[in-house]
Amino acid sequence: MNIQNKKSGLSETRKVNHLFHRRLNPREKFFVVISGLLLLAWFLGNVILKPAWRFSSDWSAKIQLNKGRLNKDRRLIIEGPAIDREYEAYLPFFRQAQGDEATMSLLLSQIESTASRISLPVLEIKPQKVQGEDFYHDFSVNLTIEEEFNKVYRFLYDIQNAPFLFDVEELRLEKDPLKENDIRCTLTLNKRLINK
Repeated sequence: MNIQNKKSGLSETRKVNHLFHRRLNPREKFFVVISGLLLLAWFLGNVILKPAWRFSSDWSAKIQLNKGRLNKDRRLIIEGPAIDREYEAYLPFFRQAQGDEATMSLLLSQIESTASRISLPVLEIKPQKVQGEDFYHDFSVNLTIEEEFNKVYRFLYDIQNAPFLFDVEELRLEKDPLKENDIRCTLTLNKRLINK
């Protein structure tokens, strides 16, 4: 029985070897060539082309980003003189031309002239101590006004726009129970000026 198994095993091996050693017919050759081409295409696509495409895409994205930055920088350089002229136009609004006391006096007169122009009575005006650093100073003024809401609103609008450009740091509105249309407004105005 053992000898018979060995003989059958040998015959099977011979059959397999015979399959590999025999010539392929045209149809089998066609399928082998197609399979080889598909395997080659997969190898080229997944092992060579995909990584190369990713690498190329990453570099293209980096190049486009740098081009955008360069274009923006180039545009800023071209627009530089116009921007400088615009800064020069606004700089007088934010430059402290005089000493602290003279500047505070000027700011108080600006506040009072704005209020008087719209007939707004100022009940109380208190300048605060000048705060600041080496290159700028903060000038603050506490005000109390009482009038109709429209006039208070108009005053706040005028004082925050050119030529004054004050900031409203604090604002408290209270309704006067005795006067139907009047509002009592307590506020702190601030102006930061460059100290040069």
